[in-house]
Amino acid sequence: MNKFAVIGIIGLIVAVVVIAAGAYWLLKDHPEYVLSHIENNSESSALYVAKNGDIMIAYQDDRKQPLASTVKIILAMEYAEQVGSNNLDPNERVSLMELEKYYFSGTDGGAHPAWLDSIEGEPTLHEVVKGMITYSSNANTDYLIEKLGRDSIQDRIATLSDHEPFLPIVGSMLVPIVEDGVELMNRDEYREAAWRIHDEITSEARVAEGDLSMPEQRLWSDHLTSSTARTYGELVAQLNRGNWSGEAEEVLRDVLEWPMQVNEGNAEWLKHLGMKGGSTAFVLNQAMYADRLDGEQYELVILLDDLGPIEQFKLQRNMNSFFVKMLADSQFLEDAVIRFNES
Repeated sequence: MNKFAVIGIIGLIVAVVVIAAGAYWLLKDHPEYVLSHIENNSESSALYVAKNGDIMIAYQDDRKQPLASTVKIILAMEYAEQVGSNNLDPNERVSLMELEKYYFSGTDGGAHPAWLDSIEGEPTLHEVVKGMITYSSNANTDYLIEKLGRDSIQDRIATLSDHEPFLPIVGSMLVPIVEDGVELMNRDEYREAAWRIHDEITSEARVAEGDLSMPEQRLWSDHLTSSTARTYGELVAQLNRGNWSGEAEEVLRDVLEWPMQVNEGNAEWLKHLGMKGGSTAFVLNQAMYADRLDGEQYELVILLDDLGPIEQFKLQRNMNSFFVKMLADSQFLEDAVIRFNES
């Protein structure tokens, strides 16, 4: 064997080792990575953690960041209150054709089709709301804007500090496709264009086709409704600490506590667990509350922006184990508290 062949074999072995090491790093369970990412990207990350009513971590928690689908918590709350006030019938049937006009193929990661596969026949209004939260159907969300009333939604948001007005999900997504000069729009102009498109979809005057390029996805992501980690921590705390009651509480818990319904193992150590995440190609968020069987209560909100594809993949893969460690491993939480209180 000549020296060039030996060099070639060594090079191949090195390449295989590098690829294997990279794959191991990407795929291994590594909840610590989430904390490291937040610490190393303070300009685009926020973390809020409360335990038994005391704020443990408030890291960049007052900075507004894009919420993506996490904002759907607001619609779930408005729905629960309207049901509790007898203004809505949760058992009302909803036409699939009415939902379909808000659906645009390839724009939701398969969320709406997955939800449709989970139901039989025409869904109830309550099933539509659960599809918005559990599956994160954007079509269901924009349908619910009209059902709940956009003024009611905006009025609820107006009571919150540090929260931008609500934007229709699909309407805002289509702005870069159907509007000219979107790169020059300010936030108010973008918001007006999103509502204009939403109204045209509702009246079936416009049907848009086309895929968003990565620059267009970035424009959409950056213009999404923004708020703070603290605001959403306080929102989920309202439910976790008993500020809701009666039928409205029962309805809201049934909608948000889908993790208790899909994973029976959660009931072995949790009384309540509710959450809603949100993501784009650049954003990864989660707002959650947990009430352990031993009486310990937690609220945790994480908002991450400006992510690259590798960061997005690694963070998504470790987010669940990160939350479990924060809720179940007192030493992990204590170390995180020390870490971010010193930052």
